[in-house]
Amino acid sequence: MNSQLTPLEYSVIEKCCAQQGTSCPSREAFVVVARDRTPVGFMTEIEPSDTARQVPNGGKRIYDSIPAARAVRGGEIMGFLLFFNDGALDAIEGFIYNEEAWPAREWPVQYESAKHAGDFDGGSVINT
Repeated sequence: MNSQLTPLEYSVIEKCCAQQGTSCPSREAFVVVARDRTPVGFMTEIEPSDTARQVPNGGKRIYDSIPAARAVRGGEIMGFLLFFNDGALDAIEGFIYNEEAWPAREWPVQYESAKHAGDFDGGSVINT
């Protein structure tokens, strides 16, 4: 398959890096080896590489500290997990809350405010 990350996938990695105070490798540096989409989310596998090792995992196999995001156009609330294998980013999972369907227009998103859970108005819209 060998393709690039979507803007949403990359924004999740950027959030992880920002939370841990590290710079994020460029979007183009990551290689996607598989992507599976379902009606309620996605799973994207990342090629193990030096770039994938630059994403901090906070000492976890599964990094679950990414704030929820809201699709700006449809309002659906999404959650994310990052998976690591031997210290390298291995996969990104996105899932939908409230038994809704995955948004047809998943980008741009607005992340939940770090100060106020459930407050998406206080978070900034990420649109790169």
